[in-house]
Amino acid sequence: MQCTLTIPITTRADVTAQQVATLVQNLIDIGLADAAATIAAGEGDLASAELATNLNIGAPQVLDGDTSVPVKHWAAYADPDSAHTHGFDIADNRRILGQALMSIGTLGGDPTLSIGMEIATNPLDDLEQVPSAIVHFDEGSVAMAVYRIGNRLLLRPEVAVTVQPFYSDLARGRERLFWVARQQGGGRHG
Repeated sequence: MQCTLTIPITTRADVTAQQVATLVQNLIDIGLADAAATIAAGEGDLASAELATNLNIGAPQVLDGDTSVPVKHWAAYADPDSAHTHGFDIADNRRILGQALMSIGTLGGDPTLSIGMEIATNPLDDLEQVPSAIVHFDEGSVAMAVYRIGNRLLLRPEVAVTVQPFYSDLARGRERLFWVARQQGGGRHG
């Protein structure tokens, strides 16, 4: 059997991710030496010690998948001297909750756009499991859910959220757009 574990680690210490990986390796080495000593002494939790000494544990590796990355407009990447203007965060809980949350906002802390993705229940029949995206106004306030049902998308605004159509002259001509806004005290996801 082979498995790969992901272990989130946080610290207040001023260290690099590689230094943390080295420390974790040292902890593994100490634990395996302790397990071998437990077996040699014939005392303690022998079953766990024997299992531990039968594990072939690879070296901890820092994943190149930062959850928070500074970004800029896609066209700005052509100029290597252009500054990053926004932060892009991803909370990947696909393996444990079947969800992922992505948020993007200015580096100055202005409001972010957050979208969660998960498999949800089709609201039309309350039976079928369908892909969905949840668009948030902020951390505790949902604006709407979008469900993929067949070859169409179903938009479901939260309670006390309005969708107002309007027309605007854009570069390509006059287009129909929509404002999604919460009414005072509305948009709470229950």
